[in-house]
Amino acid sequence: MLGTERTERKAIAWTALIKRMVLLFQNEEKQTELEEAQKEHNFNFLYMTTTVIILISLIALLIIVNVSAIWLTRKGLTKDENNNMIPDILEEKFNELKIDVSTRVNRVGEEIKDVTKAIKEVGNQIGDIPKAATGRTRPGRKPKK
Repeated sequence: MLGTERTERKAIAWTALIKRMVLLFQNEEKQTELEEAQKEHNFNFLYMTTTVIILISLIALLIIVNVSAIWLTRKGLTKDENNNMIPDILEEKFNELKIDVSTRVNRVGEEIKDVTKAIKEVGNQIGDIPKAATGRTRPGRKPKK
């Protein structure tokens, strides 16, 4: 009898230990889920906060630029003939830049046309490579039209 009680106590102790371990494991899983949710919440909050700070900073910068443009125009330090709050010197620089960019775009377009002509010529000549490998004589360059 004494041995049976002892094994029963051991079995009860082991059962209690296993139950505690299962509860701890479940608590750890719940804790992990809570931590992940907290991390996601923190990330979303940080993202939202950063976005709001950037927007407020941009609005403040625009206000400062506008106020400074008004002040510089009123003091007579910059000229603005058409009263659009953009100094005339900036409008002139922008027009010069626009013309410069336009000429560069045109030059790039011309170069692209030249490159496509050269690629077509390479495509026409690539057929001569297998002929040369078989030992045929070179026909020479075709006369240009």
